Amino acid sequence: MTPQELSDRLWRFAARVAKVVDALPDTRVGRHVAGQIGVFR
Repeated sequence: MTPQELSDRLWRFAARVAKVVDALPDTRVGRHVAGQIGVFR
């Protein structure tokens, strides 16, 4: 895998993680999970 391929895969992964976080409910549990992922909303 080339450095460019790795970079592309990491960006796609980050975008998918962002979609998951956006789909989490705005509840205590949803915020906790988002915090575990390292995203603060």
